[in-house]
Amino acid sequence: MQTTMKLFKNLLLGAGLALATGTALSAQELGQLHYRAEAGLAISRISALGIHHNGDTGKYLTSFRAGGSLVMPFDNTIFSFTPGLYVVGRGEKQGTILDDGLNQKKLSTIQTYSLQLPLDLSFRLATIAEKHRIFLNAGPYFAYGLSAKLSGENIDKDLYKENAFKRFEFGVGANLMYQYNRVYLRGGIDASLTGITKKSLGAPYYVSLKTPRYVTSYITLGYEF
Repeated sequence: MQTTMKLFKNLLLGAGLALATGTALSAQELGQLHYRAEAGLAISRISALGIHHNGDTGKYLTSFRAGGSLVMPFDNTIFSFTPGLYVVGRGEKQGTILDDGLNQKKLSTIQTYSLQLPLDLSFRLATIAEKHRIFLNAGPYFAYGLSAKLSGENIDKDLYKENAFKRFEFGVGANLMYQYNRVYLRGGIDASLTGITKKSLGAPYYVSLKTPRYVTSYITLGYEF
């Protein structure tokens, strides 16, 4: 367990330091580094996406978000650079669909899992009695898809093998975080800026090409080391 944690910390540290070089900051301008680990609930849907039809009738899908981040405070300021690495479950549920020309109500689900690398700038909004802190974090993220499945009645398709979904994705996100001592609660929203589909699967499993994008809200509980 200690070896795994050490490897995880070193991975975050290496990624954070590499990304920080682009800011032209010297090591003397950075304060003490900290690490955060968190997990929680993610609720998502895919905008402008229709399975078996041309509409956008998706319903929210509940999944998870788990991972960690590196806190790199800019010395003597209220700002920090906080790159992270997370596993995120996203997708949506579809309701009314078309099957062989007949309107039928069947439920199909798109479930995807991705590695997400957010590059957030953190702004400390308030400090109360030293123990209570409130942060606003925002920035871009990059993501790589691990799996993408379309499943339901008589449906079982790998959307990456079918070349229907793209693995790489770019987006932006923002979140608010309340921290008490080392424990914190975070709530936020992410949205894709790039489309996630590559082609339609064809009848009867149409996947819309109207630039579908992930929209994800989440709430996580974490601990700072």
